[in-house]
Amino acid sequence: MPIINPENLDLAFRGFKTIYNTAHLAAPSQAAKIAMTVPSSARDESYGWLGQFPQLREWLDGERVVRQLKAHGFTIVNRKFESTVSVSRDDFSDDRLGVFKPMFAGMGHPAALHPDEIVFSLLAR
Repeated sequence: MPIINPENLDLAFRGFKTIYNTAHLAAPSQAAKIAMTVPSSARDESYGWLGQFPQLREWLDGERVVRQLKAHGFTIVNRKFESTVSVSRDDFSDDRLGVFKPMFAGMGHPAALHPDEIVFSLLAR
C-alpha cells in the first residue's frame, strides 16, 4: 500500500504523463500537413501581410506598369481547451494505478487529433 505523499504523487503523475505523451506522439494527426503551427504567449495574435504579388511581365521598353500592393491582416484569438480527470484517493492507496494506464493513453490520442478537428472543420465551411 503506497503512502500518499508529495513524492509518490509526483511519481504517479510523471508515469501518467509519460503514458499520455507516448499516445499523443503516436497519434496520426494530419493538421500539420495543411496548417502552420505558430507559438503564442498572448491572448491573441495579429498577423499582417501584403496582398497578392503581381505576376512578372517582360519589360521591353517604355514606362513601367506600377501596381499597388494591398495590405491585409487578421487577428486570431486564442481559445483554451481542457479535459480534467482525477484519480481517487482509494485507488491510489490500494495501488490500483495500473488500471488508469489505458485511460491516460486514451486521453493522449484524441488530444493529438483535436487540431485535426479544428482545421478540417474550417475547411468544411
